Amino acid sequence: MSAKNVFAGAYVDRSGHLREDPDWLADAIHRDDSQFAPVWHDKCLVSGEPYRARLLTRQAVDKFVDDENIIFLGLYRDRPAFAVNLGESAEPPLDAAAGEFHDLRYLGSVLPAD
Repeated sequence: MSAKNVFAGAYVDRSGHLREDPDWLADAIHRDDSQFAPVWHDKCLVSGEPYRARLLTRQAVDKFVDDENIIFLGLYRDRPAFAVNLGESAEPPLDAAAGEFHDLRYLGSVLPAD
């Protein structure tokens, strides 16, 4: 039985050349089709059964986005994808309707490979 390493899959085009283009990154952060993976206390937002990672719009995470708490992940399904840190508040910073936060290490073993 061969297990797939979801952290090394070809599902995200890491787009290393775009990381060195500050103008492209600045534009991508504001694009309507960009997607954001919210991270809070080393936990990622998921929903559904089985779990699926939630990728939110810029509008949904706008108050959390700044140069200090955003990381360009690459292109996912040909759209810019970023991880965004939601801060260190004691309570989850998003409404429960958005999903649940779960430990990143745990999710690596249960999320679909993509």
